[in-house]
Amino acid sequence: MSELALTVLLIALLWLLIVVAERVRPGVLSRRGVEVKPPLLIWRRPVTFSWARRLAGSRLAGLALDIAAIASAICALLFYYYTGSTVVMRLSGVPASETGGLIPLIPGLTVTWRNIAYILIAFSIAIVVHEVSHGAAAVVEGVGVRSSGLLLLAVIPGAFVEVDENEFSRARLRSRLRILGAGSAANLVVALVLLPLVASGTSGR
Repeated sequence: MSELALTVLLIALLWLLIVVAERVRPGVLSRRGVEVKPPLLIWRRPVTFSWARRLAGSRLAGLALDIAAIASAICALLFYYYTGSTVVMRLSGVPASETGGLIPLIPGLTVTWRNIAYILIAFSIAIVVHEVSHGAAAVVEGVGVRSSGLLLLAVIPGAFVEVDENEFSRARLRSRLRILGAGSAANLVVALVLLPLVASGTSGR
């Protein structure tokens, strides 16, 4: 069996088990904070990020969040520029080998199952750092956090932090930018810290 076929089979079995469990025992998943709306699966848990309240009003925390907002905006601009220029070059007939590009991580298609453990570890670190940073920034800026959780959109995993929408909309523009930029900036910091370690490890082989 090919890796692609195995991936499709495993995903189909996963969703079949989820749907059957909800049909056979209605509410068995919802009582555990799981919402099933195929192709969307959401697991939600209440969180407070109370530890982040200690940083509220801190000038150092405010400065860090300002830097995070700026860094996140720069990274977003670079991403859209790179992606846009790649698309334009591809449409202009430039070979893919010369344009590079972004490749989605799809088990069995673009990622072999032999490497899936490494992908899961990296993804877990990235997603935890990203969402915790959003939640902590929200609390520091005086915006309440209602819940946090994981989601699965068909085959694409993800995570989220749900802030109080009313408080977020009433917050200053600067605060909203700080909250929105915290996740990406935290991922950038982790990448800059881990990249030399990974590079040194692979070069030593």
